[in-house]
Amino acid sequence: MEKASKIMVLLLLCLTFVSCSHNTEPVTESGPLLQFERYVPPDQPESPLAGLLSDPAHALYFPASQDQARPDENLTRGEAASILYALLGEKPQPMEKVRFLDIPENAWYKEAAEALGELGALEPLGTQFAGEFSVTRSEFTWLLAQFFPEETGGMPFSDVPQDHWAYAAIEAGAALGWFQEGLFRPDEPLTRAEAAVIVNRALGREPDRATLENARHVMLFTDLPPNHWGYSDIMEAALPHEHTEKGRWLTYHTSEASRAPGCYLINGELYCVQENGCYARNTRVGLLDFDENGRYTTGFPELDERLTQLVQAKAVERWPLSLNLRLLYNYTCNSFDYVPAGMVETGQTDWEAEFAWEMLERGKGNCYSYAGLFTVLARKLGYHAWGVSGDFCNSFQEWTTHGWVQIEIDGEILLCDPEIEGVYAPNRDLDWDMYLKYYGETPTTYYLDGEVYGEDFGW
Repeated sequence: MEKASKIMVLLLLCLTFVSCSHNTEPVTESGPLLQFERYVPPDQPESPLAGLLSDPAHALYFPASQDQARPDENLTRGEAASILYALLGEKPQPMEKVRFLDIPENAWYKEAAEALGELGALEPLGTQFAGEFSVTRSEFTWLLAQFFPEETGGMPFSDVPQDHWAYAAIEAGAALGWFQEGLFRPDEPLTRAEAAVIVNRALGREPDRATLENARHVMLFTDLPPNHWGYSDIMEAALPHEHTEKGRWLTYHTSEASRAPGCYLINGELYCVQENGCYARNTRVGLLDFDENGRYTTGFPELDERLTQLVQAKAVERWPLSLNLRLLYNYTCNSFDYVPAGMVETGQTDWEAEFAWEMLERGKGNCYSYAGLFTVLARKLGYHAWGVSGDFCNSFQEWTTHGWVQIEIDGEILLCDPEIEGVYAPNRDLDWDMYLKYYGETPTTYYLDGEVYGEDFGW
């Protein structure tokens, strides 16, 4: 029996060793390089595709959706195919025979991939396109180089050996001025912004930076601020414009947002599509201020950054804004300690941001701190909220100075009182709901602007 047990242990150890030593390729976003390495050797005749790209009118070719450029994300094969397809002078007729077996019928890049396949531009891929795989820098250079005359001039990149499968294409691109000096990094994924820069250089298209600057920068994408290094090249590729022979823009047309008018929370930032279809920039919409990047701002950069971090941590973007408002209200009620602090005079305005910042910095505050923080968080979600200073009382509390929040929703004014719900009531073993209430339906009575709202307790 003891001998049988030892044999079983040895078998299990052997199985474990075999399992652990099994060599599996890591799963990555990049496409299988071996498919592209079937590229014809450099001494083959010039590609018959040279000259098929035609761009006299500066065609729009940058693939984007939902008003997002995603400049730092990797370019996929489907996106690479769509770029080249958009720039073809003549589109090939679709063939009845399906060239790629792995492209779904409803894939947005299907027409582009099939057309390029018909031209022979994707011959190394066989019948598998893998449209969602990332494209490497050498793969995209090889794809693009097929449409240009062969050029030589020496390899300026020390990290591209002569036996690299895309050596000739990279050498041609370098000779044509597509790249800057330095390392080429042939096997790294190509970003979407890098693709725009390379294609613009290949086509001889130069962004009109002066026009963009004079227009105080045009906002086409919510995730592409003017200070992004690829901003101008992406705008050249995505913004409709007419140009002179030298490439200077004569006119440009800001497209309407793909989203309907309203407020949208994207990566912790609030954007607003106005009724004219454009994003609000450098303007105020109701009580909400938007900066040149189209983002809601309190006017204090440090506070803006903290609010963005808070929303990213506490809110759930796929949820409706109304549910996120409740999440942020609960956070405000339950995350801070009460401490006496500065007061706000009755009728005073624009105090909310200052008190919100102090609350976040100290981790504690008074009723105005609670009200200030929830006000700017509500605005961060697109709500027209404002802090108010007045007086309150209840059945056992005489009139006392107090701060709370008002929010206008569908033309009606509701109140929120995070300090009463989060501190005052619990300290007295009371369970009061002070979230989005009409005046008169709370256990508290308020005095504001000479009016009493709620039950008369006789104080």
